Amino acid sequence: MSPDQAPAEVCIANIGPLQRRRRARLGLWSLGAAALLVGGLVAIGAGREWRILAAAPIWFGAYLFVQAREST
Repeated sequence: MSPDQAPAEVCIANIGPLQRRRRARLGLWSLGAAALLVGGLVAIGAGREWRILAAAPIWFGAYLFVQAREST
């Protein structure tokens, strides 16, 4: 190894299998809620400015899935 290369950091999981399942399940619920929200807003003909509200549960659901996958 050359002097300019740092050793790879090891990621140690700080959540167990139960917490990973909980986060994945909550992420799924969040994405489902976002789908219902978008579907409802499209059904009533809401404008784009209202459909942006779905960004929060979509982001939250994706964030939880990443946490579950990476065990962090």
